Amino acid sequence: PSRSFSMVGDNAHLGYKSLDLTGIKQIDLFVTAQPRAGAIGGIIEVHLDSPDGKLIGQTQEVVPKDLDFRKIMALMNAANANKPGAPPVDRAAARRMMLTQAKAVLEPVEGVHDVYFVFKNPKAGKNQILITMQDIQFLNEIPKSK
Repeated sequence: PSRSFSMVGDNAHLGYKSLDLTGIKQIDLFVTAQPRAGAIGGIIEVHLDSPDGKLIGQTQEVVPKDLDFRKIMALMNAANANKPGAPPVDRAAARRMMLTQAKAVLEPVEGVHDVYFVFKNPKAGKNQILITMQDIQFLNEIPKSK
């Protein structure tokens, strides 16, 4: 099972201690910014060693968007309709369809560092949700665009 959590207020941050970033070229953050939850979106910066440490990458702006759960479930059911024995809905695939993939290409980094994700939107109120985090992937290559 996954856990999600909301990042609240401009400059909210999430940190991980002692990660080896050698060879990591991109970080993909899977997020939502749902207006019905009051989320307003923003950008995500990647910093080394402290929330205001060296900036090594950032995402494009994550914009708020409502999710159409009925449409997503209909697409998933249709995709599995002709697959004998397949469950009607692949929950992992459905979950990914509901998320925004925010990509941060990184400057080259060697060695172990504390890594901080800083969530920015200067228009955010003190207690306003920017983004809800779902998943983070560290990639040692930058996927080719399709």
